[in-house]
Amino acid sequence: MKPIHFILLGLFSFMLITCKKDKEDEPELESHYIGSLYFEYSRDFPDFSEKVRMDVDVSKTGVVTFSGGGSKNFDATAIKYDDEGVPVLKLQMVGTVSLNSASGRAEVIDKKELLFVLVDSRIQGTMYLWVWDDDTKQWMEPPAGGHEFPFDYQDSYSDGEMQFSIVDAVLTESAVKVTLPDIEGTFTYGYTLSLSVALV
Repeated sequence: MKPIHFILLGLFSFMLITCKKDKEDEPELESHYIGSLYFEYSRDFPDFSEKVRMDVDVSKTGVVTFSGGGSKNFDATAIKYDDEGVPVLKLQMVGTVSLNSASGRAEVIDKKELLFVLVDSRIQGTMYLWVWDDDTKQWMEPPAGGHEFPFDYQDSYSDGEMQFSIVDAVLTESAVKVTLPDIEGTFTYGYTLSLSVALV
């Protein structure tokens, strides 16, 4: 056998051993998981909460499949009163919460099972504001002008991945949320992952 054949045979054997080792080192998840990803939008004033759900399937090899989604409408109104019970402010929120699509992958990093998710979602609506006029005893548009305030919050695939703990999602839940100050109180939007171990 020529020396070049020995070299090629050696390289081929090394490649087989390396590929086998890489495959053995590739971590698998403890279980096959199924559950839901929730997209939530809630406010203190007016007080309401809407959620849109997507089904999630996470295989032991880390393949993640999403199905479902859709949208929900919201329409809520609240009135703020002063200490003497006189109306001061009326606020109405009208719009739609949409969870359009998602993709993801599961990995074991430092012995922790993690789910990385990309989403396409949107919260779109309009805030209507009125102030109470003591002279006319009726609701009026603010004197400074501006009665309608459109808003639009979007998350797209290009915004990057969110990281969820699979263990937390199974035990209770794993959430990626933000709460921000508002005209009265706060508003919250974000995502919650809830999983259970698949029986099959």
